[in-house]
Amino acid sequence: MRIKFMKIEMLKVFFLLGLWIPPRALGGEMGIWDCVRSSITAHPRVRAGLSRLEQAKSAVDEDRTLFKPELSFGARYAANTYVAEINLPGRKIPLGGHNETTLTLQAGHLLYDWGRRENKLQGDKELKKAGWEAVRSLREGLAFETGSAYLSLLGARRELQIALRNVEIAESHHRHLVNIYNQEMTTYDEVLKAEVDLDRARILASRLRNQVELARARLLEIMGLPLETEVSFRDSTEGIPEVPPEELKLELALSRRPDLAVYDARLAALESFTASYSGERKPEVRLFAGGNYGKPGVDMFRNEWITYGQAGVKVDWNFWDWGRKDFHVAKARAEWDETVADRRDLEQSIALELENASLDEKEAADRVKLAGTALNAAKEHFRIVSARFDQAQVTNKDCLDARESAMISEFEYSGAVIDLVRARWRIAYVCGRLAVEIESRWPDLVLEKDGKSK
Repeated sequence: MRIKFMKIEMLKVFFLLGLWIPPRALGGEMGIWDCVRSSITAHPRVRAGLSRLEQAKSAVDEDRTLFKPELSFGARYAANTYVAEINLPGRKIPLGGHNETTLTLQAGHLLYDWGRRENKLQGDKELKKAGWEAVRSLREGLAFETGSAYLSLLGARRELQIALRNVEIAESHHRHLVNIYNQEMTTYDEVLKAEVDLDRARILASRLRNQVELARARLLEIMGLPLETEVSFRDSTEGIPEVPPEELKLELALSRRPDLAVYDARLAALESFTASYSGERKPEVRLFAGGNYGKPGVDMFRNEWITYGQAGVKVDWNFWDWGRKDFHVAKARAEWDETVADRRDLEQSIALELENASLDEKEAADRVKLAGTALNAAKEHFRIVSARFDQAQVTNKDCLDARESAMISEFEYSGAVIDLVRARWRIAYVCGRLAVEIESRWPDLVLEKDGKSK
């Protein structure tokens, strides 16, 4: 009867871990995309990215004001500015002290500047686009990290289930040997072996329980939640994007990656800024108009209120500044070269990641198949050994070894399944599918290129 009980317990383990199809989650449990939603909305990195995008939008709005006229108003008052005299032949006429008051209103408009303002505006627009793509890239990266942490927690929990079942089987086996020993049908050293095996199973379960807690803490951290948050997570891999083979082309992956689009926008911005800096070497044409109303003081014989104004066209040309404009152009070109190099490195890194992810998926799929076969073999071997042990045809050590082999096979199968899902999640990230999936699932989080939510 004891052996039969052990077989039933082993069948429960194999049933729980054989197909990896958990029961449907209860209300309130979070799946992988629920965790992603929390991460891409609550994590401080996303809030910082949105702030930088708002700064870029403000820079564009500031550039647009450069195309509008400028108005200025000034007021000036001075008391007793002069105690002057007028020298005439043979005599001096004292004028005494005079107060000076002036009110000034001036208007100016930059008429032509060789495209300097247009290029600066275009450059800041490209930087705003880069900020928009950077937010998409941040969200995609956080989604990948969150999904990886979720799968790590899932794998740790499933391994803990195996370990706990193993503890139950070890306890049952230990009780069975104690009963046999009490009937003087075995020696005490066999009981001690079973006891040692039970302690090992308990220690393994304790270690895996700690791993579950650490994996859970990591997931909560990447979700932007306090570690003491009370939340339950679904035991399911539902929702992992399936990437068809025709989408594994490098060109398609490069066109989808928002982090690569960030570099493209920055390069376009640097080209515009370089053109803007080059325009500073040339003269600019301004329209101006102004009016004054006040008492000029002793500059006039009659110290009274007068009105006068002026209007016209002015040409300004700062033709020599010790190379300051050239330094700006050289700096922009250096940044352009550095950005080109960084973009090339990222492109090569994506190509390598895509190749590695594809190979990892194939390897993980083969491992799942092999681990499944090995698990079936281990189950059958343990069944046979258990039956022979019940008939006293094999030793206790043979039974313990068979059970350990079955447990190891369960761990290997569990790890292979999680690695396969993780590889598919990584492929979705490398191909840029996560960014597309985020925007299709939550249209309220989609940002237009002007930085506003749709």
